[in-house]
Amino acid sequence: MPYQIQLGTTEWDAVRYCRALTEDLYTPFIVPDESYGAYAEDVAQDFSRWVPLDIQVGNPVTQTSGFLTVANQQRYVCNAGNGFASPVARITDVLYQATNAFSAASEISYLALLPFSPLNRFLFTPSLLDSPSERILRDEYLSELDHYGRGFYGLARDPASGAVAIDLYPIPTTGGTPIYVRYQTIHVATASLLNDAVYSRVPEDRKRQFARLLYCLVLEQESDRYAKATSTSAGILRGTASPQALERKIERIRSSVYQELGAALPVVAHTF
Repeated sequence: MPYQIQLGTTEWDAVRYCRALTEDLYTPFIVPDESYGAYAEDVAQDFSRWVPLDIQVGNPVTQTSGFLTVANQQRYVCNAGNGFASPVARITDVLYQATNAFSAASEISYLALLPFSPLNRFLFTPSLLDSPSERILRDEYLSELDHYGRGFYGLARDPASGAVAIDLYPIPTTGGTPIYVRYQTIHVATASLLNDAVYSRVPEDRKRQFARLLYCLVLEQESDRYAKATSTSAGILRGTASPQALERKIERIRSSVYQELGAALPVVAHTF
């Protein structure tokens, strides 16, 4: 059975789609199965730049995470040991409670900072909280106080492994505090029983963009092979495919796919 690259939950075959576009449906194929297998990972990485997988480490609701602080340690590598189940392509958000940096987290500190808190209302202005403007100000104060106790993070590369790493500030002085992270990862294939590549998490509405990027890479990498296959000869007449026309076709299709996936369209303005 021919090699397949199955996309989405419907296991739609991207290889058959590409072979139909290149009129390469009958054995022996012009492009062998091994080429499609070699190109799949490159296409998955390219596709993931536009449609990545978003994954979260930890659950702030239950205050649990497989990613915990270590006392007096600033740098943390984003690997499986710290709860990252997939390779990290991009960190989008990090949240952890810096318990040793600020002192405004207690209830008494909150009440002292709020000019219209129950404490201040009892001592000074008991009627202010009844007005709508004071309630709006109260919400703004509470929103501002929500930042107290939050730590900050920076991104780096671990020099030993090359993996993405997170630097926490202030440096935790206690261990065991949960760290919550949102990150993006690439689409990784799993093997089927027939050793086909399966990208089950490619969205159903984006699977044809994946297949067309695969089609472009096949045309690009196999251009010599296709040029030989499309050479014709009849008597003294000989026709061959145009490499320049093929390059323009590849660029047009790839640019179209990128725009469908959210790329900006460059515009050039000439001034005189």
